[in-house]
Amino acid sequence: MNAVERLWRAIAARDWSGALAQFLPHAEVLWPHTGERMTAAEYVAVNRAYPGDWAIAIDRVVSAGEHVAVQLTVTDGDETHLCAGFYDLHQARIAGAIEIWVEPGSQEPPAYRR
Repeated sequence: MNAVERLWRAIAARDWSGALAQFLPHAEVLWPHTGERMTAAEYVAVNRAYPGDWAIAIDRVVSAGEHVAVQLTVTDGDETHLCAGFYDLHQARIAGAIEIWVEPGSQEPPAYRR
């Protein structure tokens, strides 16, 4: 299992220290759909603060060396969010990531509650 799979399993389990441990200290996560650039700690804090009783399904993981892509479905009641994430690993930890989040059937990015 690679760092990306460990990351999403940790987030699904609300294991926030386990999620943060998957990142290198200077890693960044980009969300081009909102223009956000986060440190690993900020990224974990955003996920931790997301309200509701959501569940994560890891639909697909594709890896080629130190490059990993993941397709996720996050459900919370009647809401569904989809993610295509692309991660660069270095020394078996996440060095950087780009995640693109959408809602099914929408041409707009989901409204993130902060």
